[in-house]
Amino acid sequence: MQADHCLTPSLMLAQFADGRIDTCRRAISELRKLEPEQRQAFLKPTISFMSTEKEDGVRTWGTTALGVIGGDEAYATLHGLLDTAMPEQKKDFSWTRLYALRAACSLARGNANREQQVADLVRTMAEDEDEPDVVSAAARARLASQGDRKSEARLRGELKNPDEFWLCLSAIRGLREFPVPRLADALLALLRENRYRDLVFQAIRALAREEYRSSVEVARGMADIVRLNPARHLRLEAVKALAVLQHRDTQNDLLRALADEDAEIRAQASAALAALLTVEEAVAAIVLEVLSDDLDPETWGRLVGGLRLVDITREISTRVLGAEIDGPDPERAKRAERTLTELGGGAALQRLTQRRRTLTDLDKVLKPALPI
Repeated sequence: MQADHCLTPSLMLAQFADGRIDTCRRAISELRKLEPEQRQAFLKPTISFMSTEKEDGVRTWGTTALGVIGGDEAYATLHGLLDTAMPEQKKDFSWTRLYALRAACSLARGNANREQQVADLVRTMAEDEDEPDVVSAAARARLASQGDRKSEARLRGELKNPDEFWLCLSAIRGLREFPVPRLADALLALLRENRYRDLVFQAIRALAREEYRSSVEVARGMADIVRLNPARHLRLEAVKALAVLQHRDTQNDLLRALADEDAEIRAQASAALAALLTVEEAVAAIVLEVLSDDLDPETWGRLVGGLRLVDITREISTRVLGAEIDGPDPERAKRAERTLTELGGGAALQRLTQRRRTLTDLDKVLKPALPI
């Protein structure tokens, strides 16, 4: 085990039992960093944990861990959990079953025998009236992602009827686990309709997948939320989605988001720009905005903050602004110098000191030539 990996089975399971999402996610992330043979030390303790833990939300972390640990026994445990549950267990452990289905599908990939077992199981789960709605919807999403048009049609019908709230929400949640690009238009319709914010939030998450990167319509749908939606949490989620989608057409929308009133949205917009553009491109785009002559002070300050976020060392920003200071437009040069002063940092200070020294030297040269 690497020196910086201190995760142990007992520590991981204690974090799961505590139930804090951030620490649980961090534990899963650390588990993924281990070599496959190192993960096997977590197998038996996790299976034991699943056999005794009764809280549905906590159990989901165990099924996720089994999917990361991998191997025949982990797969058999997940398959058995899905295949042998009694009706009451299905009702009580709906989220456990959802995450177990995701993990089992992942472990079946590339293994013909497992894939057939999972395919048979999924078809049963999709039609099982004892399954919770969210689980059967995920099973249908899995089938639809593999070309089953009957399952796709049923999901589309559920997405088109947001007033049947729970069925619609379950369909969206299933599509978060198993994307079906042919249903992107139905998810986008929910964004445009904007009737129920919980549905919009989940639809944004369902579309924030690499499978939709080639879709201009999905990118524009997210950008419209960033620009127009009054709900802060929806704008934030849409900005995060744009970071995943990485569509060049949304550059200007991300620049606009750098001036959002919410600091977290501004930070996520900076991250999205960094994912979409090179640092040089991002700095050039922000500088173009920040040197506009019609910016109010608050927007200007937020854009300068965006420069700090995309250019941590500030070296590129200093170079670009320095070129503007030396440019032919005196008003633009003043705005560039003011921006460089506000930007701060060693590189900016050095550039400003150099400029002032140059101006002082120029004054000394010109002063004797001035008439008395």
